[in-house]
Amino acid sequence: MPWWKRLTGQEARSVSQAQTAPTAQPHRVEQEVQSNQMSADQKCSNCKHRDGHYVCREQASLQFTQQVSPTHCCGGFLSNPGSYPYNEAVAILVRNAVQDSASCPERQQEVPCLLEKALTLGLPTDDEIMARSFLASIHLEQIEDLSENHVLSKVIGEFEEAAGLDRQGQLGVLAKHRSLFMQWDGCYCLMYLRVNEESGPNAAQRYIEEKLRLYEYLPSIPLINAMYELAKHFLRTGDTARACHWLHNIVRADTVNLQSEAEKQVRAEAETALRTISN
Repeated sequence: MPWWKRLTGQEARSVSQAQTAPTAQPHRVEQEVQSNQMSADQKCSNCKHRDGHYVCREQASLQFTQQVSPTHCCGGFLSNPGSYPYNEAVAILVRNAVQDSASCPERQQEVPCLLEKALTLGLPTDDEIMARSFLASIHLEQIEDLSENHVLSKVIGEFEEAAGLDRQGQLGVLAKHRSLFMQWDGCYCLMYLRVNEESGPNAAQRYIEEKLRLYEYLPSIPLINAMYELAKHFLRTGDTARACHWLHNIVRADTVNLQSEAEKQVRAEAETALRTISN
């Protein structure tokens, strides 16, 4: 199933929510620019001074350091060229996800070029995070042969770059789109098994622990299967305390995808393992 189809209708709409709804009311009142003085595109959602969470970074604006509405605008507006191809790419993705079909396959093929153009021109951090994660997912699906570790590692690295921006800025952007982690969970598990085969279980343990630490900044780690692989490793080695730690993380983790039967099964197996250990 194409990665963009995994977005639920609600998630798909939330990807573009920043384009259509305010994130907070400004704390200071600023005279709005009259519509006949500004074009429809001259608004905060398209301004180069907008940062993550719609925080204004234009010192000349009365909204400086405040959250603003996407439709607000002031005299400090500076066009952000990257927003136009990004918004166009998001519109295509949202339309296809909500309709649950690639209604315009030729437009779907335009998405990678639009995202790459947007990243080259520059985007606010929250949009850059989503653009990079979308692009990494597209690149993953374009790989015909996953047998080469360096190829898989490279595309995983693209997604980790997006997660790194989210982590450094403490923006929580990816926390709103947990279903995006489904395919990366599978990729990490595949790499874990290969490292285990090539370098042994201890090296595989270190690999997966390092990857799980990358996502500890989120309210809960969304890599359900990766955590389960690590828990099973500790059960095999007799380290029940560390096994229980990861089993509890699985059970308590926020849902990644409500429609995933595989996720429900892993959670059920984790609960069974915890009961067995406690007895």
